[in-house]
Amino acid sequence: MYSQTNPVHQERWLPVEALEQNPRLLDDYPHRYVFVVTNSAHEMTDPTSRSRMVAARLFWAVEALEAQGWEPAAWDLDGTAVGVVMRRVGGGGTSYQLDGATQWS
Repeated sequence: MYSQTNPVHQERWLPVEALEQNPRLLDDYPHRYVFVVTNSAHEMTDPTSRSRMVAARLFWAVEALEAQGWEPAAWDLDGTAVGVVMRRVGGGGTSYQLDGATQWS
């Protein structure tokens, strides 16, 4: 059974802001993929400033995670959640699946 004690592990969703506070947050991450998102898109009203802040935060996250053995796999810059899917290089980690609707295996 997959442990659900770490919300990042359970949700596979990592805010850039959490990564800024703890750059080694994914050291014990058991999966191969994680969606790194930024809340910056909702913090500003000026589109130009917002775009620059989003780009700066996402590029920072990609560069920080590349140094730890991750690579960008896909970008979502138009959706509700603006972010980048990161993949662990070399195939480490496991892809867990939901059993039923409530438990991980």
